[in-house]
Amino acid sequence: MHARRTRAQRGDGTTFYHTPIQGHPGFPDLVLARADRPVLFAELKSATGRLTADQRAWGDVLDAAEGADYYLWLPRDWPEIEEALE
Repeated sequence: MHARRTRAQRGDGTTFYHTPIQGHPGFPDLVLARADRPVLFAELKSATGRLTADQRAWGDVLDAAEGADYYLWLPRDWPEIEEALE
């Protein structure tokens, strides 16, 4: 999914840009699919990032789902990321 930013105008006439996105809070950052593998869902966090309650709830559902692989990836997980994407 790619969301394009849009230009809008405030009441005072100044222009600003924003990216309107519609969806469910906490849905994973990446959804990757190939015909020969389970669908991969990945939540990406910084080294100090923490999951929100909504992100945890999505992770629990996806962990339990058949045909889906769910990952929580931090920068230190690079070897695991490479392995999962091979």
